[in-house]
Amino acid sequence: MARQAASEIGEEGKEFLAAALLHDIGKLESGFTIFGRVFATLCCSLFPLRKMEKWAQKNKGIRRRLIDYAKHPELGAKLLRRIGSKEQTITWVLEHHSESEKWETPREIAEILSSSDND
Repeated sequence: MARQAASEIGEEGKEFLAAALLHDIGKLESGFTIFGRVFATLCCSLFPLRKMEKWAQKNKGIRRRLIDYAKHPELGAKLLRRIGSKEQTITWVLEHHSESEKWETPREIAEILSSSDND
């Protein structure tokens, strides 16, 4: 994703290149291995977040990890904010799974970043 975005965005895109590289960093919070991430991706496509949040009453184990995985944009943005990342990077990490009407990132750049994200 990062290479495609960098080649299309150009000079103004250092923050967006960082966003392309870091957009899924929040998935680390779930603690899943590669196989677990495949499982979590499938679960997230089958169950909307609002349904999974009902599982939060059982705030441990696989259910908690699936919720963390589904909330990876928010968790990633919080992590990047804590380490002092640029606001444009944080914004894209936060909104990369949002509907395009809700993007604050400039549309042209957001479309490039979005088209490069395959999950």
